[in-house]
Amino acid sequence: MKKRKIISAAAAVMMAAVTLAPQLPSAFPAARICTPITAEAAKNEVRIRVVDMATDMPIENVDAAASTVKDFSREDSSFSWNTSDAVEFPIEGAYNNDWYVKLYNVPEEYDYNAVYTIDRDTRTFGDYTIRLVKKSQDSNVTICSAHDEPVAKILLKTADMDVYDKKGNWFCTIKSNEGAYLPDGEYSVKFKENVLENSGVCVKGEASQKLTIKDGVPTDTIFFLLASDEEKKPNVSFTIKNEGEDTSSTEDLGRVVITGDGFTLDTDGSAYLGDGHYTAHRYNFPKNGFNQTGNEERDQHNIDIIADSLLNKTEDIEFNVVDGKPDRDLVFVKVPVTRPAEEEGATAKIKIVDKATGKNIEGVDVEVIAGINATGKSLAKWNTSDEEEKVLTGLSENPNLAFGIDLSNVPEEYDFQKRYIFGFAKDSKEESWVVELEKKPGTVAEEGATAKIKVIDKATGKNIEGIDVVAISGLNATAKSIAKWNTSDEAEKIIKGLAGDPRIVYGIELSNVPKEYEYNKQYIFSFAKDSKEESWVVELEKKNGPVAEEGDIGFRLYSRYKGLWDRKDNGMVGYVIITDGADDFIGKYKLDEMISLPDGKYKAEIEVNSKGYSCFSEQKIQFTVDEGKAVEKLDFNVERWNFNENGSGDANGDGTVDISDAVLIMQSMANPSKYGANGTDKGHLTEDGSKRADVDGGGVTNKDALTIQQYLLGMFNFE
Repeated sequence: MKKRKIISAAAAVMMAAVTLAPQLPSAFPAARICTPITAEAAKNEVRIRVVDMATDMPIENVDAAASTVKDFSREDSSFSWNTSDAVEFPIEGAYNNDWYVKLYNVPEEYDYNAVYTIDRDTRTFGDYTIRLVKKSQDSNVTICSAHDEPVAKILLKTADMDVYDKKGNWFCTIKSNEGAYLPDGEYSVKFKENVLENSGVCVKGEASQKLTIKDGVPTDTIFFLLASDEEKKPNVSFTIKNEGEDTSSTEDLGRVVITGDGFTLDTDGSAYLGDGHYTAHRYNFPKNGFNQTGNEERDQHNIDIIADSLLNKTEDIEFNVVDGKPDRDLVFVKVPVTRPAEEEGATAKIKIVDKATGKNIEGVDVEVIAGINATGKSLAKWNTSDEEEKVLTGLSENPNLAFGIDLSNVPEEYDFQKRYIFGFAKDSKEESWVVELEKKPGTVAEEGATAKIKVIDKATGKNIEGIDVVAISGLNATAKSIAKWNTSDEAEKIIKGLAGDPRIVYGIELSNVPKEYEYNKQYIFSFAKDSKEESWVVELEKKNGPVAEEGDIGFRLYSRYKGLWDRKDNGMVGYVIITDGADDFIGKYKLDEMISLPDGKYKAEIEVNSKGYSCFSEQKIQFTVDEGKAVEKLDFNVERWNFNENGSGDANGDGTVDISDAVLIMQSMANPSKYGANGTDKGHLTEDGSKRADVDGGGVTNKDALTIQQYLLGMFNFE
């Protein structure tokens, strides 16, 4: 069969045929080479071109194939051609079907899609132009979208958007919330119809927006405000179970990302989806990991979450929605991965002692480093108040490897080095590494002031057992722990050798306080002038109201973006006031606290009394306790946000973090000459605003705007 070079549909009838078959992959089914069509048939054709986006010039020597079947499996409905032979390739009768186009042997400098879809939404006047962008071409426009629903359950992360030229002809398809390139011109932009039909999302306001590119720069900012389509109720729901178990639940499900034809949804595990093919991926921690916050306890918590996630992997779920229903059970199966066995090796037993007495020196922070050069690796950290002897196993017994023991927060009466060097003797499997510290010259043992510390019930004067207590010297950045104990072990803690300087303040911090007591996280004490001994007594009062006998109820405090603040003041954030079905007062309880209630109906109302915190969820929750358990989930979305800090998200500096900050960030990215740091608009992003807008520390990008949207949706939490 002969193939013809085609210049236009009108000339198609009279052109002479040429013979040159396209170089398609051998696995590709034998497609029909185009044959001449009549002038009458040409009225019902689609003419396909492949051009450079920037120049609108044809790209030569690209092999192309078109088919009415997406997998190109039917020879009788497929065509193939080479763009050097057919600048415009006509397909007769194309208006009767959707068509799919594949490109092969595309020049390396171009980006291109695996398949291009010619549907009825993108056909205008019989032309369908595939515009390819060079990889070296910088993006100059971002079509932004965001959800204006503080309690929304889904987030449309990215979606296909159709771009039309000034005459209303379809021009190209680009992704929302991702950078793209468009040449100079006047355009209109809207979501593809299938995106809005199948994602359960609708546009608030204008469905189509105008865009002008002049001198390579957009003169307009395109922003679509989205909402959940209330008429489209969720029809797919995901659950999770352990391998080998029969039952599944939504507990520990995390977020579920669903990828469909032209869009990606980030969901809480349920969503509306139109008929089609989908892939679901589960994650329960941010995909890009956690930012290091500098708070060791929180960072370790985050690392533990990641480790647990990696050890409980789930496979992605591929499924179809047919007649509004999924064609399979949407259950993620956790497959535990066994942690690798601890390697055999040498053991080190480490102590920090007083050289004169041989006794443990409390309150010293210790870190062990393997290797003492720039590549040294931290092996362990602990405080000598918690562990008098630290046992490390699985170490390398190589006698040429040095280990460093670093000390900090050493009591001021001792002389010490920052690092002490140890190693294993040849063929040794176990060593005792003892760091002996001497007191400074002139220091008399136990010299200084003495504090006697108790934590008691104010009404009875008796010791309250089970409380963890930490004594802190100083309250600023140089504060250090001087003692830790539990009141069940020591009803009265005597600390000697303290500085009796009345200008030095000491903090007594409490945790694991019995739930029936009101308490502050920290109590402040100091020595009176010339005093050598003080009794510091922390008196706790029991809460008002009865403490019921059954039904543990936890009110959880959420922080919706990690790494922006220190949560040490949780205990002072606020309270939950509980009343029964008759509105009679039951009790007042702190957030993050487990309480007990008998079976019945109740109402919980939050009272936030800490500056800088706000409740972003319903402030009143009606709930039922049945068989000792709360039927409803009792979560208050309470968060603290320091609006003056860099990375706070308050891009426009109005003292709040809301959707307007995300919009400004995206405007500054899409149109920097107008909204950037040196923009002409009076509401442009300022230099200080840029610092606040950079929530992830990687420079201001559209990812910061996406993070703020996720924060507003409550998708980040820290339990």
